[in-house]
Amino acid sequence: ISLSVKRVSNWGHRARVFIGSTPTTRDGFVTQEYELCSEKRTYRVPCPHCGAHQELEWSRVRWPKQEGVEPAKQAEKIDFGDLAYYRCVACDEKIHEHHKPEMLRLGKWANQDQVVNDAGEIVGPRRRSRRIGFHMSGLYSPWIRWSEIVAEFVLAKGNRAKTMDFRNSRLATEFEDEIKTPTLG
Repeated sequence: ISLSVKRVSNWGHRARVFIGSTPTTRDGFVTQEYELCSEKRTYRVPCPHCGAHQELEWSRVRWPKQEGVEPAKQAEKIDFGDLAYYRCVACDEKIHEHHKPEMLRLGKWANQDQVVNDAGEIVGPRRRSRRIGFHMSGLYSPWIRWSEIVAEFVLAKGNRAKTMDFRNSRLATEFEDEIKTPTLG
């Protein structure tokens, strides 16, 4: 990466370096580089019901839970039945997979200090930054359904390696092990 950065220095102020990757852990290279960005942007998509623009978050994805059902069967039922959906952060209406293409088309990149209003205009301070970081999870993918992502999550539950892969690859977030400190009595 440092070699690439040095090679584009010949282009002066016109030089652009684009680094794309998936985070691994909090102290990993990708996360450290992202934290150095003075501007961080996320893609905000409009709700098909109320128009409120929002970043797609894993905590808003829903699916029918089935207690006592083997994970493989539960994952298969969710995936093949296309049972996962998204809940709007503003109106709490169900957003289904067929809404996603239009939402993606109408989305806008905005930094942390900005909002996207109902008219789809970005409101807030516009910065001139040398380092801009972008974050986007697999929830936005037009090629991966929410039900597929949920099925993968259900199958990964309880397996450290699969959970790390899910968090890194699908949610584009860092994986942190829970470290439990024993209490001394």
